[in-house]
Amino acid sequence: MRKSGNGIPEVCVDNLVKIRRGEVAFERVKGLDGGLVDQPSALIEEDATADIERQISIFEPRVDVDSVEAIGSGTNGGFEFDIQVHTKEIANES
Repeated sequence: MRKSGNGIPEVCVDNLVKIRRGEVAFERVKGLDGGLVDQPSALIEEDATADIERQISIFEPRVDVDSVEAIGSGTNGGFEFDIQVHTKEIANES
């Protein structure tokens, strides 16, 4: 978590995808599926992409997902993802 700016939708998306499912008390479904660890990389990429999109749609309703792309493996065989989102237009109720 950052020291400030955590309410910005893009920062919330970034924080959301750093959480593993089961880490957040009283929100046990929030976060990415930890069961993807040690799976074949072809399965991880597809399943993780779908899981990222699902988590963002559920827990960050202020944004729409444009794309989620695996950009390569990080340290220890982990994946890094490029996530592109845009803030939804909110109708002004006047």
